[in-house]
Amino acid sequence: AQELKAKGNELFKAGDYIGAEDFFPKRKLSHPTLPTPPTPPLPSVANPTSKYSPTNSSIVRIQKNPHDATFFTNRAATRTKLAKWAGVEHDARAAIEIYGLKNPVALKSQYYLAQALLGLQRPQEAHDVASDAYQQSLAAKSAQSKNLSQTVLRAKQQIWAARET
Repeated sequence: AQELKAKGNELFKAGDYIGAEDFFPKRKLSHPTLPTPPTPPLPSVANPTSKYSPTNSSIVRIQKNPHDATFFTNRAATRTKLAKWAGVEHDARAAIEIYGLKNPVALKSQYYLAQALLGLQRPQEAHDVASDAYQQSLAAKSAQSKNLSQTVLRAKQQIWAARET
């Protein structure tokens, strides 16, 4: 599982987000207490555009721990690049639940959650999530502070734009 995760990370860094998402099994990687968002069925053939293409059998063999937040966070990052907002929301919420809301490690997942909520046209929720996370990031002196402050501003802009219409 770690080898496939490393390959997925490599594809992500190379900008092959579709290929990277293929390394996260869509049916196996779901959190036990959160509903799974709708996803397309697993492909019957590997992604031909990807340098690394896991087969369905390799995906089925992966028995990922549903209590390892890293898998959810990585898939949320990948889905953010693909603008799959419902999936990003699911994965970010799962990671936050595993990490714990006040854990500084969860700040990146909170950032992804706020991004998803903006993409889903829920700016007030995005603002609330990003504002809380921003305050935590300042206290923790986290590298996520800049991203979170920008997300707070984007959420405010969307809220103001909605009020003007």
